[in-house]
Amino acid sequence: METRSKVMTDIELVEYLESKFGIKAVGSTEDFNGSQGGIWLSAENGEQYQSRDIFDYYSVDHKNYDIGVLKSFEKAMDQVGWYAEWNDPGTIMLWKI
Repeated sequence: METRSKVMTDIELVEYLESKFGIKAVGSTEDFNGSQGGIWLSAENGEQYQSRDIFDYYSVDHKNYDIGVLKSFEKAMDQVGWYAEWNDPGTIMLWKI
C-alpha cells in the first residue's frame, strides 16, 4: 500500500485542485446542502487529466474509471487524504478520509 502524504486542509486542497487539475471548487458542502467538512465540485465542466475527463458519471470504462471517477485522480486524492463521492450526475463532493 502506498503511503499517504499529509492530509491537506480544505484550503490547501482547493489550491491543489486548481494548480494540478484545473478544477475550480464551486464551494463547500455547507454551501450546497449544509453538510460540514467537504468540498463541492461540478462534474460538468469537462476538466481533463492525462487526456481523459476526470469525472464521467456514466462511464463503463472500468480500466480507467472507478464509479465514474478517473482512477489517477482518485489516487491523487487518496495521497492527500481525500476521496470523491457523487451527489448526483453533475455534482462531486470531496471528503477527508
